[in-house]
Amino acid sequence: MIAYFIRIKLKDASAYPTCGVSRWKVNRRGTKKSKGVPAKVMWYFPPIPRLKRMFQSSKIAKDLIWHAQGEEFDGKMRHPSDSPSWKVIDHRWPDFAVDSRNLRLAILIYGINPHSSLSKRHSCWPVIMITYNLPPWLCMKRKFMMLSLLILGPRQPDNDIDIYLPPLIEDLKTLWEVGVEAYDVVDVSTLDKLQSELVVTLCLLKKYFPPSFFDIMLHLTVHLVRENPRQYKKQKWLQEEHMRTFTHWLQKNVEVSIDDKESIYETLRWIAHGPTHYMSEYHGYVINGCHYNTKDREELRVTWNSGVSIVATTIQIASAKDKNPVFGELCFYGIITEIWELDYTMFRIPIFKCNWVDNKSSIKVDEFGFTLVDFTKMAHKSNPFILASQAKQIFYVQDQLDPRWLVVLSTPQKDLFNRKDPDGSMGNSIKHHLLITTLSQVESFDTMDDSDVMCI
Repeated sequence: MIAYFIRIKLKDASAYPTCGVSRWKVNRRGTKKSKGVPAKVMWYFPPIPRLKRMFQSSKIAKDLIWHAQGEEFDGKMRHPSDSPSWKVIDHRWPDFAVDSRNLRLAILIYGINPHSSLSKRHSCWPVIMITYNLPPWLCMKRKFMMLSLLILGPRQPDNDIDIYLPPLIEDLKTLWEVGVEAYDVVDVSTLDKLQSELVVTLCLLKKYFPPSFFDIMLHLTVHLVRENPRQYKKQKWLQEEHMRTFTHWLQKNVEVSIDDKESIYETLRWIAHGPTHYMSEYHGYVINGCHYNTKDREELRVTWNSGVSIVATTIQIASAKDKNPVFGELCFYGIITEIWELDYTMFRIPIFKCNWVDNKSSIKVDEFGFTLVDFTKMAHKSNPFILASQAKQIFYVQDQLDPRWLVVLSTPQKDLFNRKDPDGSMGNSIKHHLLITTLSQVESFDTMDDSDVMCI
């Protein structure tokens, strides 16, 4: 029983503290001790973590209080809650009975022959725990019968089975005398009230904190009530939900502000209205003093102007099992595949569609401090776009030792706005148009249609 010896801090003992019998196996003569080979083995499976996990399921948590929500007792025993023993426990320990979520447990011990042969005397004895809080059609189901102890043979323990039970008894005493906190799921009937209280709390906080304190992530908590409660703690889900709902949220709030005659920046009005259905596509673009090309255009050129990088704040995890994700800045490397220009009627916004390298396995730093990337492994296919104004131009040079890897290089930006181009080497590139700051008054969006859009 190595597990029991470690549990009571007697891992170095050579004999049982009660009877003095050797802990290790001895030969038939009873002289030689084989240290490291226990005379008896028992497997113990702690029940407390599994009991706590039951409350994390909304369906099982509801089933655990079934006995307190059933019909009135009609004199017939259909469930252990109808038995006199159950009533005696309620009477003797009213503090325990007042909460229907407190568990009523039963222990079953039964010997089995693991070899399925009655001619062999080898047997093992499982100790199974049953939760009587569950309804009768569930409490005896296999998934709810918890194996707590497994006493290995070859001989049955008989009346000495009590020496195997102390680990289980200690956990049961902890549950009874001290108790263990377990958190069940949110009651769906209280979600509307929770949302109302959350809105009021945010309004009160706005009285004391500046507007810069309230970013979109803080306001997003108002919408969590409408979603799956199991995903509240998933930061990745929050980002995806923000991307999905932000456009509608912005348009609705700008419409309300316009109807209420509030002051709204003209640029924000047009952004909330969204771009027109007409989109321009280019093979080259000049912005922030850099000349960018798409990857397809560079097939016939010796220069490489399609490389870009961007530093963004994102969730960083060590592995798929990491339960503590953190936010941090991460550099992404990519190649421009398409250049779009979105038309917002009064101004245009260029964006780059890129293929991005997988940051987990396709980026490394060599011993000289150079960053190398591998474009055979791509990632972030669901988020290929970036604003052209956010891009930083970089160049890729093939590694001479391993052609699969490309070395990342950056150069100072050039002032292409004032550079003359007598030979037309830019091809069909187009310079970035500055935002127009003097805009006409925009009516509420529900009164605008395609006939009001002015194309340039």
